[in-house]
Amino acid sequence: VRDARPDNLHLALLVLVLLSDIDHPACGTAFVPGSPAEIARRLAAGPVDLTSRPVAQDVYRAVGRHALTQGRAGDVFLLHPWTVHAAAGGLSGTLRLLANPNLPSTEPVYRPGPPRSPVEAIIRDAIG
Repeated sequence: VRDARPDNLHLALLVLVLLSDIDHPACGTAFVPGSPAEIARRLAAGPVDLTSRPVAQDVYRAVGRHALTQGRAGDVFLLHPWTVHAAAGGLSGTLRLLANPNLPSTEPVYRPGPPRSPVEAIIRDAIG
């Protein structure tokens, strides 16, 4: 999303569904725990291009750590929709399959007032 603001994003959750086993840690999806709060702070300061690789790299540097998905076919990962994520290197030489369906929200995931969901609570905790 280009020119994203907290009040105009409509993705309810980031869903990763493993369609094959991912046994090697370097073969899953890499994600940055804590990145939703960092993204929220940046969005609160002004519009951000969430499609920008430099923005994602900058968030990764600010948070300072990452994690990798690993699991069995059928496992589902539900992440905050503002989680910085990318495909990992795939060093095992084995084909891996996963689905990343959009799970849209009919309303923005952040609105003024008390949080209506854990997703919104993370945003509110980050920006007040």
